[in-house]
Amino acid sequence: MTRRCKIVDKRTEVWGGSGESSVSTNYFITFEFEDNTRKELQVKANDYGLFVVGDVGELTYRGSVPSSGVKSISTA
Repeated sequence: MTRRCKIVDKRTEVWGGSGESSVSTNYFITFEFEDNTRKELQVKANDYGLFVVGDVGELTYRGSVPSSGVKSISTA
């Protein structure tokens, strides 16, 4: 599914790191669509830094995973 959207939030979730376990981080982006609905999707660490709140573009995703990432991004 491909929909026009705007990035409205970014967040991380850090877990682990107690005792001898390593720290892990999950990365999330919240997208708002033209009908004002929102969807939060987990993204890869190396993609997280490329997204800026306020960017607009087209999001292609399947279920809860971006399948092709956000295309045609421009700063709002």
